[in-house]
Amino acid sequence: MSFIKIEDLNGILKIKMQSTILGMKPKMFCVCAYYTDGVLIDTGFKKVDKQLCSLFKTRPLSIIINTHNHEDHIGGNYLLTKTYKLTAYAHKDALQRIANPPRDYPISNGLCWGLAKPSPVEEIPNEIKGNNFTFKAIETFGHSPGHISIYIPEKEWVVGGDIFITKRPIFLRATESVSGTIKSLEKIIDLKPKKFFCASGKVLENPIEELQKKIDNFSQWREKVLALYREGISPEEIRDRVFGKESSFAYMSRGIFSKMNFVKNILKEERNHKVGEI
Repeated sequence: MSFIKIEDLNGILKIKMQSTILGMKPKMFCVCAYYTDGVLIDTGFKKVDKQLCSLFKTRPLSIIINTHNHEDHIGGNYLLTKTYKLTAYAHKDALQRIANPPRDYPISNGLCWGLAKPSPVEEIPNEIKGNNFTFKAIETFGHSPGHISIYIPEKEWVVGGDIFITKRPIFLRATESVSGTIKSLEKIIDLKPKKFFCASGKVLENPIEELQKKIDNFSQWREKVLALYREGISPEEIRDRVFGKESSFAYMSRGIFSKMNFVKNILKEERNHKVGEI
């Protein structure tokens, strides 16, 4: 079962999309889209596309922006663009996987979210003008290649997709970048936003402080991982010492999400950094 819940946050509509498993509502299978000034930022997962589409029978919708290409952010693209004759925009590095979504996701994702259909998408310009607001695309690649956050300068808001989620994540996607996340969060802090809207549903009222906490956590974990590695400790032991034993979700997701991905990513980036210095 999947459902939608909407909440008006004083000028921006939060559209919460939740999939249930055996009556439970796991946070990892909840995602939020945001709508303001005729622009919809992300379209959730496939199983709620009809419910999402029906919301705009009475609300003006002119443009879709995808923060990135993951299946829980593009699932409504096909039906929305077809029904309302809209253009969807995303970063150039996300276009291929939105136009032709892969089928290599974990079984759990497919069961809970459904599989996104191929849909038309265009490269997002640096900024898009709405009726009242400007939507500026900010490259925030840490979560995935082609990930963007949307800055609305008139309100000093950032809609950040999945670049934040939580300040202490318990696992990392295989394609995420620790250093990329740090740089992306620093870029957002430089904008000095007054509010930050997460795809997880969190709304950061003091975003600079919260984003900095995640930067600090990632930086500290990186230092600990590298220090242990220099002592000759194995990656598996480093994982257990810094992040704890692997979670069952790592096995359910076939390693797409895991604590080990933190260690692998940090060590890979360190090796690449050293190669770049040669």
